[in-house]
Amino acid sequence: RYAQSLFQLGLEEDVLDQMHDELDVFCRLLESNRELSSLLFDSSFGKDRKKKVVNSIFDDTDNPYFVNFVNLLIDKDRITRIRRIKTLFDKRYDEYHNVLKVSVKTARPLSDENRDILIERLEKKF
Repeated sequence: RYAQSLFQLGLEEDVLDQMHDELDVFCRLLESNRELSSLLFDSSFGKDRKKKVVNSIFDDTDNPYFVNFVNLLIDKDRITRIRRIKTLFDKRYDEYHNVLKVSVKTARPLSDENRDILIERLEKKF
């Protein structure tokens, strides 16, 4: 429901692409910064402390809806679910933009010609 709510808010406020990008950057930041993720995911740190840290990361150029969303996740003890929320948000985002992600496994690398043929056939089918 958090992913769906964020998606709907992005649509309604015409900031869907910005929400998508900020969610991606924030999740990558959590993955690359162990101290930050430890602080945000550790229940022994208070919510106010977590929100101060989050608010110090963002500035006036960042989407206030996204900052509020992260603070809401902290308030509701759901910040540890941010990666799952991102996965579900990305799925809705791709559906909205008619994007189908495909993975191809081959015994040897595809030539450019075979890759183009595969893309063409997938585009026709889907």
